[in-house]
Amino acid sequence: MRFNIQQPVKRNQKTNINYGAIGGQNQRDLATRLKPSEAVNIQNYFVTGDGRLVTRQGLTLTEEVASVTPSWIDTLSSDVLVYAYDDATNSKIATYTISTDTSAVINTFTTNRDDVVGVRSGNYYIASDGIDNIGYFYNGGKFINYDNLAVSTFTAGETVTGNSSGATGQIKAIATGVLLLISITGTFENDEEIEGDSSGATADVDGVAYDWYELTSAPTAKELEIYISYIGTFLFAGNLTDSNGDIVDYKIKWADAITDPTVLPFTDWTSSATPAPTDSGVSLYSAGGKLNSLTSHQSMMFAFYDDATFVFGLEAISVDLIGLAQTVVVQQQSLNNGGFSSVSTPKGVFFANENGVHVFTLNSSDNISIEISNILGENKIENLDFTDSQIQWDGKDRIYITCKKSGSSTNNFVLVYDIKLKVWVEFTGWSLKRMTRIALGNKNELYGISSIEGKIYKLFDGYNDEDLPINGRILTRQDSGNNPNATKDMQDIWIEGIFSPSTEIKVGMHKWDTRNRGIEDAKVFWISGNDQNSDQFGFDKTSFGKGYQSVEGVVTEDYFHKGRRPLANFLKYQLELTSSYESPHEYHFISTSILSKRETKFNNFSTSKPS
Repeated sequence: MRFNIQQPVKRNQKTNINYGAIGGQNQRDLATRLKPSEAVNIQNYFVTGDGRLVTRQGLTLTEEVASVTPSWIDTLSSDVLVYAYDDATNSKIATYTISTDTSAVINTFTTNRDDVVGVRSGNYYIASDGIDNIGYFYNGGKFINYDNLAVSTFTAGETVTGNSSGATGQIKAIATGVLLLISITGTFENDEEIEGDSSGATADVDGVAYDWYELTSAPTAKELEIYISYIGTFLFAGNLTDSNGDIVDYKIKWADAITDPTVLPFTDWTSSATPAPTDSGVSLYSAGGKLNSLTSHQSMMFAFYDDATFVFGLEAISVDLIGLAQTVVVQQQSLNNGGFSSVSTPKGVFFANENGVHVFTLNSSDNISIEISNILGENKIENLDFTDSQIQWDGKDRIYITCKKSGSSTNNFVLVYDIKLKVWVEFTGWSLKRMTRIALGNKNELYGISSIEGKIYKLFDGYNDEDLPINGRILTRQDSGNNPNATKDMQDIWIEGIFSPSTEIKVGMHKWDTRNRGIEDAKVFWISGNDQNSDQFGFDKTSFGKGYQSVEGVVTEDYFHKGRRPLANFLKYQLELTSSYESPHEYHFISTSILSKRETKFNNFSTSKPS
């Protein structure tokens, strides 16, 4: 026999749950603000430093290439994006100019693959598809080959003119038999003579002007990175297929990068007999498995393998009287869970693997002490797959991670981490393979490429996801008040924020009854915004700022109150606020008043006789 023993409690016992402000005193807004730690799940809202929850903006289609598989997006300048796609015949790398809304294919690779990668170095963009040799193009420039050089040699900065076509171009950089021209007018003709206006050099054009310069003797690579240190700027390549066709995905190679802006970088990838700073270097870490990501951070290279992390830098040492040679200085090399993707930020190198999201931080000025912290553990990622993830820093305080959820074959989920507040939120409705950031002074804009269609989006633009509403969700922690064993009534609930007249928010109140059985949506209420501009709201406070202008007019802070026992007879409760929105709104605080009634204890007493 089971007895339910009830003990009386003081009926005036009252529990108030307020979520206080964080990040210091807030003299602009109300003193009570949401506390992110009280939430179990936040979807499609940002958490601000003063504790507000603010709707995220949506995405707007800016460019579309029909019937293609997207693979890459990156930033070349404040006005030019680089993207790649597979059209089922070939992989292509192209540019998209934002101001003119135009695209141009820069190079067509020999095979169709969906893993083109690239990296920017100044106005050069270097890329590979893992099959073809590494190559590059120059933003706003073209290459022409020449032969039969006479009289003198061309010099960078001078203008060359075609004697037949009248075409002109300014020489940006030179290599043997190749000119990189910018500010081109007209079209150079094959075999016509060109002449430099200051050097007087002449030569014959060999072929037609072209966009893509392919390196000779270079490996093919699935990972590329630019590394800058005091001994020079280097091009790193990983997850390689060497020139003999051998796959060596644990090897990292590098070649000297741009040292003289008047000379074409990376014209080939060969080593001289005598060690020199320009020699291509090699680092091997076969125990780590396949290399997945390379990130340069504070004069060090961070390499993430399937089963290991490898942190190293380059130094110059004296070899003999001839010159200096590179040597690898290993800072950390360990077999662990490795990583699939990574990004460098001022707060460290963030990376993701099957055990969560982590950050490398440097604990000393000499870069010797390196610490790894887990900021999103296994209990948070049970349904997430980071194998094709990408981490993007927004240039300020947040990182965004595109990944897969719920068994999807393509990225369909975005995790957002606020570095300063140490808060995670989730974005649903975004299927993005890759993201990129454009820095515009003190403003940053993010763009993304779809993981399922050949579409480029401007992110955080408008308040819908390509004409679809955004679904917001806030799920609070289960709360049992001061006494988890007491039966309770909720006397009042207050919700305050900024809600437009078209905002409709469902407040689902889940409870666990006196037998501790969960009841979803035991009570449901709806919140919508005022259609009038009020100078007063709860607690006789003045309106929030000056209100803000929306398509529906000026909207001020709204104060929602539900009294007279909105929820009764429960041991614990949970609030779930959901909305499908196309206009902005904010939550500022949620407060409940709980009255305990009687204490319930479950003890296993029995009237049967002992055996």
